[in-house]
Amino acid sequence: MAIDIKKHEKTYINEPFSWDYTLYDILSICSFYLGSIDDALKYSDIAVSMAPDNDRIIKNNEIIKNEINK
Repeated sequence: MAIDIKKHEKTYINEPFSWDYTLYDILSICSFYLGSIDDALKYSDIAVSMAPDNDRIIKNNEIIKNEINK
């Protein structure tokens, strides 16, 4: 539900990580371990696009792609 929030209210309850790649990264990891590989790739691709210099996210994306290509 967090990714459906589009308006960034400037209150204490809205942490900065709610507006960066973090939610998509977490969704990707959870989807992968739940066996929803297509969703994992979708969210991982978004995370990579938001954090193109993050080596861990890039490597996770490669792992997901390798899993799909098995």
